[in-house]
Amino acid sequence: MASTKSKPTLEKIAKAILPERALYILRASKIPEEFRPVGALALAGRHLDMTLRDYIKPWRGRRSLVLINDLVIGDYIKAAYRAGPKRIYKRRETMMVLVHEIVHVAARPVLTSEKDEKLNPVFEKAVTESLTEFCADAQPAASAPCSWAGHGGDFIRTLFHAAYRVRQVADEWLPRTGWFDPKQYSLPSREDEYRAALGDEPERLADVPLTELSSIEPPASFAKLWRDDVQAWFNAIKNPSDLQASAWARGLTLFSVFPKGN
Repeated sequence: MASTKSKPTLEKIAKAILPERALYILRASKIPEEFRPVGALALAGRHLDMTLRDYIKPWRGRRSLVLINDLVIGDYIKAAYRAGPKRIYKRRETMMVLVHEIVHVAARPVLTSEKDEKLNPVFEKAVTESLTEFCADAQPAASAPCSWAGHGGDFIRTLFHAAYRVRQVADEWLPRTGWFDPKQYSLPSREDEYRAALGDEPERLADVPLTELSSIEPPASFAKLWRDDVQAWFNAIKNPSDLQASAWARGLTLFSVFPKGN
């Protein structure tokens, strides 16, 4: 007899791997078209909960919000998979997308404005306009001056930790690879090389909150691989801008300073 046990919801999965931050998860199919990011699989910007408050049921006060573009994910699954139940592929892809956005949430300190139940009307309008502009023309990372901005070595490391944790709680098979494509962000190394450089750290530090990983020094092999990629990215730019030079310097020093004892 087939099991009638239901799979954990996305909300329960998010709470299990990031209990430090309360989250709303909203699907693009449930909101007006102007708030659906064209071409993007998901979004986790600041203050989205206030902009989309009317569509959050039930409202439980201020929280970070992950907007899952289920429409784009559905189109991607239809185009990419020819055999097998597409609902399984879609749920799997949705969880991988969710984990990506959760890592973004974990990396950001909570601002005072993210706790206020009422935003300044001018500010709230600006946030809404920014969201609609992004949704109308979501640009790929590769087109940005610094293509890996927001997806640097610290992000990659935390993502692999989050991927390990979600595989423990999802109650279904999830792939070990395919969580991050460095080349999408102009980084020459492969996902498996980053994973190998990180070693067994995700398992060893499974009890460390995702929000605290940055205070722990990563394996030297991982830090070196990241710095080599940053250098290769910079070397490939013929005439780097000041912004790119600044990003290069920050990237090289990312894993340089840690409290004594780590």
